[in-house]
Amino acid sequence: MTLVARILVGLVALFFLAFSFRFFFLPEGIATEFAIAPLGVAGLSTIRGDLGGAFFAIGAFALLGLRAGATQWLYASAAD
Repeated sequence: MTLVARILVGLVALFFLAFSFRFFFLPEGIATEFAIAPLGVAGLSTIRGDLGGAFFAIGAFALLGLRAGATQWLYASAAD
C-alpha cells in the first residue's frame, strides 16, 4: 500500500512540475486554458511568478516528501 501511495504522490508531483514549466516558458498558452487574460508584460510576469512558482513549490515539496522519513514535506505541499 505504501508503494501505491508513493507512486501516486510521484505522479502528482510530476504533474505539478510539468504545469509549472508550462507557466514559466509558455504563459500565453496556459493562461487561456486557465481562463486568465494577462495584460501586457506585467500580466505575463505575474502568471510566471505567482502561478508558476506555486505549482513548482507544490511539485518540489511533494518530491521531497517521497524520501524516507521526510513526510513533513507532504504537509507543505498540501498546504500550498
